Amino acid sequence: VKLLLSFTIALGNLNALAALLNQLPGSYTNSQVGITGFTLILSGFLGAFVAGGVLESTKAYRTILKVAWIAAVVAWGVFTGSSTTNNYPFFVISAGLLGFSLLPVIPATIMNSVECAYPIAEDLSVGLLYVGANTLAIAMTFIGQVLLSLPSDSTGYSAVYPYFLWSTGTMIVGLIPIALYNGKYLRLDEDLRTYFIENKENMA
Repeated sequence: VKLLLSFTIALGNLNALAALLNQLPGSYTNSQVGITGFTLILSGFLGAFVAGGVLESTKAYRTILKVAWIAAVVAWGVFTGSSTTNNYPFFVISAGLLGFSLLPVIPATIMNSVECAYPIAEDLSVGLLYVGANTLAIAMTFIGQVLLSLPSDSTGYSAVYPYFLWSTGTMIVGLIPIALYNGKYLRLDEDLRTYFIENKENMA
């Protein structure tokens, strides 16, 4: 339940942001917004790739999940808070930081959910995570549109702050279950048990 709640919030926010990126204040051109989105996605793939390798090599699933979540919350606040006029270079840099920090949450959550839900089928546990996230993204997109349509001043600060507070607040809420999460590695324990039994039989 903790993983489902947090994953739903993280991916729901990310999907909503993808839909709202062109509506963020700052008066950026479509080309600039496109570059920002590309930077976020590319850095996200890189971050997820690095996180996947670390997860596989260390098996420290819980620790990596918590570190990724903390980094994601900080990066989210920095990115949404930088969505103002005449701030394009930092806007792009913060998008890269957000992608690199947030997307690793996905493989880390999936690995932890598979471990703690074992022997339930992986497709079922992972599918439930994505159904929850995609459903919540609809509501988050609608709320974001409402908040970003509020009157703005010339800098964009007054428009971004309601969305900044809302989205960053939900990310902090998502961090709380992760901080309290202490799920077991049921699949890993079973794999190790099977490995030792097979080795023992071979030695005999």
